[in-house]
Amino acid sequence: MDEQTFDQANPQGVDTHLPDSRDAMVEALYQLNLMRLPSASRSMPQVVDVVRTVLEHLPMEVNAQDVTDASRLFALGRTIWSDTLLQQPADLLYREDRKLYQQYPRTGYEVVANLPGLKGVAELILHHQERWNGSGFPNRIKGEDIPAGSRVIKLSVDFVEYQRGMILKRQVGRQDVFKLIKKFSGRFYDPDLVTPFIDICKEYSPDLGIADKDVLVLDTKRVEPGMKLARDLFSSSGILLLNEGKVFDRGLIEKLKRFESMEPDPYTLLVRPASEESDEA
Repeated sequence: MDEQTFDQANPQGVDTHLPDSRDAMVEALYQLNLMRLPSASRSMPQVVDVVRTVLEHLPMEVNAQDVTDASRLFALGRTIWSDTLLQQPADLLYREDRKLYQQYPRTGYEVVANLPGLKGVAELILHHQERWNGSGFPNRIKGEDIPAGSRVIKLSVDFVEYQRGMILKRQVGRQDVFKLIKKFSGRFYDPDLVTPFIDICKEYSPDLGIADKDVLVLDTKRVEPGMKLARDLFSSSGILLLNEGKVFDRGLIEKLKRFESMEPDPYTLLVRPASEESDEA
């Protein structure tokens, strides 16, 4: 196509490569962020999976592409932190470190806002640590003034980072994180989002990073003989109960249910369906 023909086909002078450029910019910033952060602090891939799953199953009037891209870049402002700060749980920070921590959404905003086509993404990054009651940062806005996409990202970031030990000094168990989210509904989190968010995370377990589509996430009531455990199962106290690869039979399922009845929280099992050989047996 010569230049004249192109101009006739594109009379408004629209940059037809802009979507590709946007994706390339987001991907480049995302990869730089991953390279800078230590492995224990790379929560972004899990956060992205949670955000995508929530948007897929919870109808919302948001720009899904902007929210997804913001979930990839929310931690961009952390790249200027020292290695020591990166390794400290958020709730244990004091004075200057805490001030620096509370500025990371603004730092990320300032980087992304200057890039073409990413102003909406930058706004979501800026507000993703605001709280429903106005006690968040950096601007202390509250309620409906917080963009809906930022509210989803806030829930997703906390859900993942509590489990990774990035907020408290200890890693918080998955079921306990659900309890914390419920506890802070209407204070930190949009109360209308909390229940559907938890339901979606329990149903689809996007935070577990299951790449294998054959793996099922089940409770003990839905496990059937012949199914094979796809990931080690631990008790609430951290004791290994079953190794990956263990094949369930009726006796083992009943024994597992008895153990579970003595636990504070139900088990979440990652299993593979029964094979044809197991069915025939």
